[in-house]
Amino acid sequence: MRSRFAALRVRSAHRDYWRKEPHLEQWLLIEWPKTEKEPTKYWLSNLPASIALRKLVP
Repeated sequence: MRSRFAALRVRSAHRDYWRKEPHLEQWLLIEWPKTEKEPTKYWLSNLPASIALRKLVP
C-alpha cells in the first residue's frame, strides 16, 4: 500500500484556558492519496520529535 503523507509538529489548543501550561507538542500525520482531491485521514501521535517520517507512518 502506498500513499502521500505530511507530518508536522502541533499543539492541541483544546481547553488551554484551564491549563497553567500549554499542551505538549505532538505529531499531526496527514494522509493524502494521489487519487483523492483532499486529505482523507489524520492522526495525532505523541512519539518523539526526533522520529523519522518512515517510522511515523502507519
